[in-house]
Amino acid sequence: MRQTLVFTAYFFASILTWSAGSESRADQRVDSLSVFSFNIAWYGLGGSMDNTPDDEHRDHDLARIVADAFETQDVGVFEEIVDVDRFVANVAPRHVRCQSYENNESKHQHVVVCVKAPLKFKALDSAPGYIWEDVAVGKTRPAVVGRVTDKSGRTVANLIAVHLKSSPEYSPVRRAQAATIANHIKRELREGNEPVMVVGDFNTFEDDATAIGAALSTSGVTFNLLRNPAPFTFNNRRYQNKFDHIFYAGPIAPSTFAMTAGPCNTIESLAAGDAGLHGEFMIRTHLGDLDDWNRMVSDHCLIHATFGVSPNASRPTP
Repeated sequence: MRQTLVFTAYFFASILTWSAGSESRADQRVDSLSVFSFNIAWYGLGGSMDNTPDDEHRDHDLARIVADAFETQDVGVFEEIVDVDRFVANVAPRHVRCQSYENNESKHQHVVVCVKAPLKFKALDSAPGYIWEDVAVGKTRPAVVGRVTDKSGRTVANLIAVHLKSSPEYSPVRRAQAATIANHIKRELREGNEPVMVVGDFNTFEDDATAIGAALSTSGVTFNLLRNPAPFTFNNRRYQNKFDHIFYAGPIAPSTFAMTAGPCNTIESLAAGDAGLHGEFMIRTHLGDLDDWNRMVSDHCLIHATFGVSPNASRPTP
């Protein structure tokens, strides 16, 4: 039987303590920021658009996974959240604050941003509702946008959370969505003076990630795609892909790769080059099986990374 790369109740506490965001006692300024992205397939409908709210059975396992993530992570970006109120009540930990937007469609997949105290997620003056509505094309999702701030009120990073249009044939739409985000960045964020992160499910196929990075860079600041050594962030056995990403720009330096947590990758799939980077992830539990993960959690796995945000942060090495 092939071993799988898995996520456990002790996962983040045991392997990510070194990457948690830290705060200076002298000035209460954050010098690092840890962020994760997690697409929870059709949350509120039990994992399928054909279901009803009565079919949602994943709250217990999701609450444990998300709570463990926030033990060491500062910011969580969530996609496919149909029932935001239920998510906040039953899945999000009590010590985090979550922000999304209103949508009257019964099966709309919301993007949600949650931030752990003492950090806060504050609206831009130009986007008091926390969204850039025109990033949504047709019936896709808007971008959720705001400033992650520390206790002093300093902007740690400008965060743009996305869930771009899915399916291979919609590559032009995804690139247009990225260009729209770039236009907002150019108009509304101080060019090059503050860190900017674009995080979420980009639904990338073929050369989409490169093209999206280029489109974001038309904002006037150069965006980098944080490398993820794992081949997949999505795996439902029938299809596998790397949909979830972190792009970053400005005075911010990654201190880790983008890491994938969950059973979307096997040891064999990593062995070609970067398996050693993921050795500490190979822990088996009742959710270590991909079929169990797909049934009880999602068809996506989490991605997470840590960035240095102090003025003297080292330059990117990943």
